[in-house]
Amino acid sequence: TAWVFGRHFLLNRKLFLHYEAYIQPSLEKNDNFRWQTEIGLDIPIWKGLNFTTNYIYTYESVVAERAKTDDSILTFGLVYQFKK
Repeated sequence: TAWVFGRHFLLNRKLFLHYEAYIQPSLEKNDNFRWQTEIGLDIPIWKGLNFTTNYIYTYESVVAERAKTDDSILTFGLVYQFKK
């Protein structure tokens, strides 16, 4: 598996960007592999409350009959973190 990820604060800590991607090739067949990418953004609103959005894309070269090889999802919402 080849994998990369990162986390970055941008615009004087007004945005938090995070991402992750990996690929998993088969050890037996060149045309059998899967990969996934994910990217997200958090925007601080007020003292521990963030607006968050996340996008995930997946691909699998070998799937069951009538199944899609790729899929994606976009989510968004609010996150509150309690601080100790």
